[in-house]
Amino acid sequence: MLRSSTLSLLFAGWAVALLPTAAGAADLSARFALGGGARFEGAPGRPALDLAVRADLLLPRTVGDYWGIGPSVELRTTGFDALDLAGGFSLFAPLGYYFGLSVSAGVGQSFAGPGRGLHAFTQLGWGMRAPFATEPYGSSQPVRHSLYSTGGGLYVRYARSLNLEDRSVLSAGIEFDPAAVVGMVEMLSWLFTSAGRG
Repeated sequence: MLRSSTLSLLFAGWAVALLPTAAGAADLSARFALGGGARFEGAPGRPALDLAVRADLLLPRTVGDYWGIGPSVELRTTGFDALDLAGGFSLFAPLGYYFGLSVSAGVGQSFAGPGRGLHAFTQLGWGMRAPFATEPYGSSQPVRHSLYSTGGGLYVRYARSLNLEDRSVLSAGIEFDPAAVVGMVEMLSWLFTSAGRG
């Protein structure tokens, strides 16, 4: 009962945070995470691959150098023998235009693997977070930005079981948004085309 109530409260916070988006005062982003680390289970750490899909909604980021805070959610596997669904909150602290530090913390539920049950996590990251432009590079139309922000960066994450077992995971890696890759390819294509015309 405690596990389901905790997760219900976290995802209810997500739903409440979505309400101000109509006013355009929010910043939504989703990323893939790829990394590696060690899993500790009362013994020396065993290497493990870290894969995840993460999303967060920060308020009131309407400009690139604004602070933002809001709910986050993730689906993660460590070593392919565990499946975790977690929710919490993220904070973005700008260190420059579109670049900054991010801190996330929360709790989750492991549905498979040796660490099945509740766990707590915290994550520190550094990277870019920029509004997604809806007009292609080189367009004569004014550039419009959507609610969605794209970006990527580096992260370090620590998770620990809240059950009686002594289990924890320490991992690090990169986060990237497929939209950022598409945007980079589009920008390079436009640059090469412009150079050819010149």
